[in-house]
Amino acid sequence: MFSKPTTINSENYKEGRKRLFTSLFLICAITVASSSVTKAQRTVVVEPDDFPSQVGSLNIAIESDTTSSGDRVDENTIYILKRDGVYWLDGTISNQGYHLRIEAEDGDGHPPVIRPAVDLTGSSSKLFQTYGDLTLRGLYLNHITDQGGLEKNVIRSSGENSRVVIDHCWFEFEEQSWIRVDNSNQSIFVTNTQGRNNGRNDGGGNGRILDTRGIEVDTLLIENSTFYNHQGNGLRTGGGVVKYLKINHNTFVDIKGSFEFGKVLKVDFTNNLWTNIGFDGIAYSTVERTDVGIFQFASVNEIEGLSDEDRVINISNNNFERPIDELVDDEYGALFGPYRTELQSILDSHPDSVVNNRKFIDSTGLALQELGVLTLSDNIIEDETDLEYTDRPDFQTIVDFMDHKYNHPEDVDNYPLMWDNPDSRVEGSSLADWRDFSYSTSAESYTAADGGFPLGDLNWFPDMMELWNSGATVANEENELINGFTLDQNYPNPFNPSTNISFTLPEANQVQLKVYNLLGQEVAVLLNSRLTAGSHSVTFKASGLSSGMYLYRIESGSFVQQRKMMLIK
Repeated sequence: MFSKPTTINSENYKEGRKRLFTSLFLICAITVASSSVTKAQRTVVVEPDDFPSQVGSLNIAIESDTTSSGDRVDENTIYILKRDGVYWLDGTISNQGYHLRIEAEDGDGHPPVIRPAVDLTGSSSKLFQTYGDLTLRGLYLNHITDQGGLEKNVIRSSGENSRVVIDHCWFEFEEQSWIRVDNSNQSIFVTNTQGRNNGRNDGGGNGRILDTRGIEVDTLLIENSTFYNHQGNGLRTGGGVVKYLKINHNTFVDIKGSFEFGKVLKVDFTNNLWTNIGFDGIAYSTVERTDVGIFQFASVNEIEGLSDEDRVINISNNNFERPIDELVDDEYGALFGPYRTELQSILDSHPDSVVNNRKFIDSTGLALQELGVLTLSDNIIEDETDLEYTDRPDFQTIVDFMDHKYNHPEDVDNYPLMWDNPDSRVEGSSLADWRDFSYSTSAESYTAADGGFPLGDLNWFPDMMELWNSGATVANEENELINGFTLDQNYPNPFNPSTNISFTLPEANQVQLKVYNLLGQEVAVLLNSRLTAGSHSVTFKASGLSSGMYLYRIESGSFVQQRKMMLIK
């Protein structure tokens, strides 16, 4: 779909940049659409670059739309990128104190691609470094330059108290971490997103989904997303306190390292599928590292005002593809399935340089379990080891990578790539060769999640995803339809600052309608009264709340249902 990039010619580059600056409003078609928010929404449609003669159209659209101090001219602006288009950045996109929103246009076609371009000095930059809120939707974020180089940190979130919302995006190729946090009290929301090929291609240890670098974080959410082929830890907290971590309904495949939860205070790790996580051994260093788990924890007792006894860590309704009693046994470690023998033989051949396996939970996690604040419940305990995905990457790639790492470490130039379809880093970006992680509906995992839903990313099962979004459960869907109760999706959604919630009652009854945050805390009571049969609508005003995801829940007699909504300021 996308042709192979070529080298930027210096004269074409300069002339193209000049043309872009002088004809900005020919490139950006600005339209204003009314909505139910207090201020009209402004959209700026940005034309793709005519590469290689033109680069930086998105940079220019945003830069020329801000004041010299970096403040937003219009806080309600959304930059719309065209499908089947490629946007080459000639520098990092940054915002200062305003909410930057970039979305794909509606309709069919390949998601708009954003990639870093090499400048005339041979340098390139990460895609985003933000100092305010950021929302990205429907975008394909490829961190390989036009010269084949690998950039680091697709998103560097540097604003205190800021919010990052990533929805329906694709991340491909990254040297270190998709998202790195640089400042305190941030919240990161990643939903309906995929990522693959994370980490350096020389066998290095980087390759993370999120890296909070030891900084205090408010909320981390990863939900209904799929990540595969990562060369490092799935999550790194670096010893910083995370107030709330929710990892729900995700599919993780072939991730070399651990999930470092560290000093997180509240965890919901639920309804996920794990395949071949933590498959690498633990290397000896100056200090012998014999206590590393796929789940890694740290005590908070030394922090004033915090205590391990007050933490809540829920690990439930997951498929770890090995029995839980084996996973906590050092004899078995963490290697999975039919590949265990091949990988184990590689690790066993280097007893002087590597500890044999990672544990499932480290000693701190086991201590938290004994304390009663960490619970393992309703996880699949039968050996559904060989869960057959419709199209998973060839595992021989992992074996070759591991063999080279331990048996030919000096041959850095010829490392076999752990990446899936590495040729796309040069040929261009396309969803055509991404893997399909749906699986048989007869698998135990298909009904093992909360509410009878499939484990893992529900986007692989569109009918189940639609039902899940409605707030229903598989078990009570028919009963709800027969009884005539309905709770509609709020509109508009996302919203700022108000939205309408509609519902239907088949008969007069007492009704409670409440709003909760992701911590389960009640933030608003919209209704608590008796209503007549028929259709009703309530307006929810959220001017006093922070950006983020919220739940609204209705109870009327035996009918209980909830849905999700997103507030973006």
